[in-house]
Amino acid sequence: MDPTARRCVGWAVACLVIGSLVVAIFPPVLMWLATSAGQPGQVLLTVVEPVVAILRWSLFPLGAALIGAAVVIQWLATRLRLEVRQRS
Repeated sequence: MDPTARRCVGWAVACLVIGSLVVAIFPPVLMWLATSAGQPGQVLLTVVEPVVAILRWSLFPLGAALIGAAVVIQWLATRLRLEVRQRS
């Protein structure tokens, strides 16, 4: 496998795993923090919730795009190697 494609797949897996953790774990933790900490928890929730929403909405599509990029990179690298061999 091409090193760049391998790197893309590694980053894609990381994005998908972190994205699934953000979707599964952070909402209950944030709600618990908001209810148990009172007013300071509400302030923290106001600051952290947009960041978590951005992560929630961006990590899965980014992981999917990186997998697609890895497929294209691998296909192009294989095609380029075949052309170089045919010219030799």
